[in-house]
Amino acid sequence: MLGAFATLSLLLAAVELFGLLSYLVAQRTGEIGTSIAFSAQPKQVLRLMLIDGLLPAMIGLAIGLSWSAFVTREIQSLLYGTRPLDPTVFGLISLVLLFVEGGACVFPARRASRLNPMQALRTE
Repeated sequence: MLGAFATLSLLLAAVELFGLLSYLVAQRTGEIGTSIAFSAQPKQVLRLMLIDGLLPAMIGLAIGLSWSAFVTREIQSLLYGTRPLDPTVFGLISLVLLFVEGGACVFPARRASRLNPMQALRTE
């Protein structure tokens, strides 16, 4: 049951991050189109959108890991047969979260890098 709720929350976080970055790309269509028109390379646009999506996720991951390290120390007496700061678990969870966050950010970022500047400027 716990695994199902964890998977559901991870899926919801990925969908929310995907939606947030898609909204960001839609709001910045004119800016992205202007950048592409003035010789911005698709790699540069892709990198900009990935940084915009992954930076808040990385900050949230760092805050979450630090809080979980603090909380597991506090509830150490309730954890039977486990170590409070298991580096394998913390590392594995971090990798899974980064993989999901990266996957959620790649699709809107690729769409932004393939934007036609003429179409983007016409929508303004």
